[in-house]
Amino acid sequence: MDTLKFILVWRALAPACGAPVARAHALLPRFWLSQPLLAALLCLGVGRVAVAMESAAASPRPQPAGQSAAFPQSAWEVAPSLRLLAEQSWPQDVVSNRMIDAAAPASGGDPYTKNNQAAQAIATGLDSLPTPASSLVQPVRPAQYAVPLERGGPMDTRAGSDPAALANPASTINSTTSSEPLESADPDDWDWRLLPRNLVYQSYWAAPKEPRFGGVHYFNQQDQLIEEGELGARFGLLRYGTGKDAIPAGWQWDVEGAAFPRLTPYDEFDLRAVDFRIGTDVSYGIGRWRFRFGYYHLSSHVGDEYLLKNPSFDRINYKRESLLAGVSNYPTDWARLYCELGCAFSVDGEAKPLELIFGTDLGTIGSTGLQGAPFAALAGHLRQELDFGGDFVAQAGWMWRDEPLGHVFRVGFQYLTGYSTEYEFLHVYEQEYGLGIWYDF
Repeated sequence: MDTLKFILVWRALAPACGAPVARAHALLPRFWLSQPLLAALLCLGVGRVAVAMESAAASPRPQPAGQSAAFPQSAWEVAPSLRLLAEQSWPQDVVSNRMIDAAAPASGGDPYTKNNQAAQAIATGLDSLPTPASSLVQPVRPAQYAVPLERGGPMDTRAGSDPAALANPASTINSTTSSEPLESADPDDWDWRLLPRNLVYQSYWAAPKEPRFGGVHYFNQQDQLIEEGELGARFGLLRYGTGKDAIPAGWQWDVEGAAFPRLTPYDEFDLRAVDFRIGTDVSYGIGRWRFRFGYYHLSSHVGDEYLLKNPSFDRINYKRESLLAGVSNYPTDWARLYCELGCAFSVDGEAKPLELIFGTDLGTIGSTGLQGAPFAALAGHLRQELDFGGDFVAQAGWMWRDEPLGHVFRVGFQYLTGYSTEYEFLHVYEQEYGLGIWYDF
């Protein structure tokens, strides 16, 4: 339509504006055929300028603040709700902003005048304004402005309790996490739940002996391809705490079990060794703090194929029956710090009682959506049988999480340096790098 307007105006002006315009009018068809793209852009630009000028000319100037005019209907439609806010002593600027937001986009008239009228109406008191008979909108209490975040996320009630959130409601739904959810658990609302779907105390992302489902495809110091699996799970049996739609908090009883096999693709995919871990723990979480106390059994075994090919290998009967105590804290919504002390009351095969695990998990605690989010993790593991040496692991990649502090699916890069995490090869120093995939509970 803009292009057509331009052509019609040009053809109307050409006969009346003398020779220069007439010559340009004669050249217009030739230009149109030889340079169609430039001609189209020229016509489009001139047409849009004409339309903008026409709109500016048609729009009335803003009226003075004192000038009387009919109050905008769109603002009347929210007046019942705003009157309730005024009755409950809400700040006038908050109520005025809500009225202005409703008045500004209304069709017809001048938005500046509507804003002035809305502000003046709020300043003089909503109770003095009669509600039009045509308004069918029912009053809305402030608490009804509470909106949930993403599916499965906590209910964010800031819009019903904070005037600043009402003035800017978009701030309550644009982020997947906030500092509020972790601190929102009220012990007075806790109850008993059987088989809770998530954990109060989550597994450490980079620790090598955590019960999870995944594996790493990596190369060792000799550039030999190694495949190391983590085949297990950790889940809750009973919780006294928050419900299924809230951030996990309270007391919870968990059980765990996992196998950690190591395969050697460079040598007919033989099973080199496998470690087993089973255990149980009781965890407690409130606010940004998490604690756990538990027990686990860990034993290490050499693969049959490896023993057949290496008959002189001196097998050790590595075993730990250990108690543990761990603590973790979320200083921000994307960082977790943790430390865990293990003390074995029964050991065998060169194992000694004490061990220490510490590290950090860097990644959002909230739902990531389909796009996911970056993560990084660091973990150190010190063991008394190695004179408090051990191993260090670093990971980085991409993660997905469906709900705050829920299960996590991760893919990324892993680097390990230190003594072997297969305890049958307790004193073997290793450096490994490769790609991993993990599902953490």
